[in-house]
Parts: sequence; structure tokens; C-alpha cells
Amino acid sequence: MNGLVIDPALTLADHEQMAKYKENYFTPELIIPPEITYTWYLSNPQAFIAARDMQTGQIVGHLNYFPFRNEMLTEFFSGKLDGSVFSVSYLKQNPNIIRRYDSPGEYYLYLSSVAVAPQYSHTNLFRMLVNAYGEVLLQLAKREMYISFLVANAVTRQGIKLGNYFHMRSGIISVPQYDIYISTALTDFLKCMKKSLRTELSAAYKNFTSGYDQKMLIQD
Repeated sequence: MNGLVIDPALTLADHEQMAKYKENYFTPELIIPPEITYTWYLSNPQAFIAARDMQTGQIVGHLNYFPFRNEMLTEFFSGKLDGSVFSVSYLKQNPNIIRRYDSPGEYYLYLSSVAVAPQYSHTNLFRMLVNAYGEVLLQLAKREMYISFLVANAVTRQGIKLGNYFHMRSGIISVPQYDIYISTALTDFLKCMKKSLRTELSAAYKNFTSGYDQKMLIQD
């Protein structure tokens, strides 16, 4: 792990590098073009966590959890939007769904992408990315910006494993052709992080009450 650092300063070339190593895990139609992800990054840099190998200068792993417009979730559960809203094709056509962390309040997150270059797959790099994102969540909480809902669309076998790793739940939302994972409790996601960070985040969220109506998830 020596020489690996979390680098918040990313370029278009870095996003092209991310897209390149994602080819080891995803078919082309499942990879969002770097021009789009770079636009997202410029809109909300905190949504991207990336690790750089300082010896090579290359980005070798990333985690992208971006906030989406709150009304999309209501529209999704009311039937106005179907499961394709969380598909790669929808994201390619609607890059403006990403929100900025620009005001106190409640945010919903979408796990857009997580990948590690193959040569780093047996290191602690993934855990490093998760903890770095926890630090971002902690800083947001200190500014009274809270996460109450997380959603991911598992499109690969590895994606299903990640959904389970993040303690997200599947099968709650029945959407044909989509394997939607969700979490309505940040405390579940915290289980993936180091103990000291879990403690700080739990304290930061102690007085937060979600305005999200979890009854929407109850199925007959």
C-alpha cells in the first residue's frame, strides 16, 4: 500500500484511466463514458473517491457514490419512473440528475461505480476507498448534510457481492431485469468502515431524523 494516496484532484485523463480498468469487469455498454463522469466530477468533486499510485502517477481505484435529485426517489416509488432510472443507459442520457452538496439537509445516494485495477485487487485498496468516503460523509455531516438512502443497481456478479458487502438489501423493490440494492440506514453501511470512523459518524448522525418515509418500502 506504500505510495497509494487518495487524490481529490482528478483530470479527464484520470477518468479515462478509470474507464480503461473497468473494462476488466464490465461490458462496454455498462461503462459510462469518461466525458460524462468527468462532468459529474466537476459538478460534485466530493462524489468521487480515487486512489493514485504515486510511483506510476496512475489512478488505480475509485468509488463513486453521487447524490441524485430527491424527487426522483418519490417518482420511482410512485411508479412514474421504472427501474431503468438506475441503469447505465439512463445515466448516459440524463447526466444532469447529479446533485451538488450545496445546502444542509437530506441526501439520497446512488452507487454509480466502484472498481480497482486488477493488479491491486488483492490489496487493502478497496477498504482504503471505503474509509476515505466515510471521511467525506463525516465532513458533510458536520455541515448538516445527511445521507438517508443509498441505492445501487447490481449489474454483475461482483456487484451483487458488493451489495452484500455494503449491507444493502435486495428484493425489496421488484423491478424486472434489474437487481436493485438499497439501504435506508447509514448504520448498515458504516459496518464496512474502520471502528474510529464508525464511532465519529454515529455521533454525527445521533440527532438526525430522516424525512424519508420508509413505509414506501413495505410490500404486501
